[in-house]
Amino acid sequence: MLSKHHPNLTSLSRTNVMLITSLGLMLLALAIAAIDPIIGQPTRLQVTVLDSTAENSLLALPDGRVTTLDQGGLTKNTQVTICSRTHLVSGLEHFNLSPHQEATLSPEIHILD
Repeated sequence: MLSKHHPNLTSLSRTNVMLITSLGLMLLALAIAAIDPIIGQPTRLQVTVLDSTAENSLLALPDGRVTTLDQGGLTKNTQVTICSRTHLVSGLEHFNLSPHQEATLSPEIHILD
């Protein structure tokens, strides 16, 4: 009679559990990285345009900080509304120009849609 060889199920299941756990953690990290920037309520801020070029603008925030916005062509020394959103995981703050701010654009700058 031939004896059958069975693999060691304990070591096999430990390896599978470790692989599944690693895969699950990696998928969770990817999901957080994808969802983090879009969740949370944005805060509207009234800021002053310190300087502006065609590519970006330098803004003075109400709390005294200064930030750069990737929207250029804003009229200097005007008040604009921006939306601020803080990422939950990294804590980084991201700013966007609020809709309906085209009136604050310099006359020589035109937005091409």
